[in-house]
This record gives sequence, C-alpha cells and structure tokens, in this order.
Amino acid sequence: MSRVSTSTAVALVLAIAAAVPAVHARQQPDAGPGYVFAAGTGVLLFHVRPDHAGVFEQIMARITDGLRAAAPSAGGRPSWRFFRARPEADSAVYVAFIDPVDPGADYDPVKLLTQVAPAEARTLYEQLRAAVLRVERLDLEALR
Repeated sequence: MSRVSTSTAVALVLAIAAAVPAVHARQQPDAGPGYVFAAGTGVLLFHVRPDHAGVFEQIMARITDGLRAAAPSAGGRPSWRFFRARPEADSAVYVAFIDPVDPGADYDPVKLLTQVAPAEARTLYEQLRAAVLRVERLDLEALR
C-alpha cells in the first residue's frame, strides 16, 4: 500500500469512528425530562455518601414537608414518601416513592428546594450535591 493510500485509509477510519457515536446517539429514544413521570407512580433512588447521610436526610425532610404543605394540584396532592434502605458498604440508599404522581410535575430535588426553601436553596443545593453519589429514576406503571 502506498503512503498516500495508507494515510487516506487512516483518515477514513478516524472519520468513521468519530461519526459512529453521533449516529448512535441520534438513534437513542428521547428519555424526556429527568424527574417528570409519565406513569402513575414514580420512584427516585438516591445513593448517598454515608458520611453525608444526616445532612441529606435533613434536606429531604425539608422537601417532604414543603410538598405536604403545598396546595393540592388539580389531580390531588401527590403522596411523597421517603425511605432509608438498610445500610450498604459504599453508600446509603434512600427511596422517594411518589404515588400518585402529579402529571407533568417535575420532581427534581433541586427545583423542589427552590420552591420550598427559596432563601436557602443555593446552600442546600451545595450540600445535596456533596452528599449524593447518583440518582436513579423509575417510572412505574401498575399491571393490575
């Protein structure tokens, strides 16, 4: 193979490799907003640093109390229940169980903090960000 065709082949491979993730990403279905639930029940799983569990619980208590005090929506007040799982080695796991969800409502904890504690939202956000390792969202649909 000549030097020109080798460099052309390398350039072609690099161009294809760069294009494949972009094409693949466009084919992924749109998951929609991260904290809006389409089905009747929503679950948020929070994986929290064990040494930040107390602060995390205080912040989530503020959100829970704020949601309970909020005026009911047209569909009725959603039930936001908060649980702590048994301790794990690498993280503390918490579950926010929302049933029924308010259709179209955004249950993003940061947005909820700005609603229930606007004056403290920035400080609470920084504490929440330091505490949470990851959040998983489940959109549950009843089968029966």
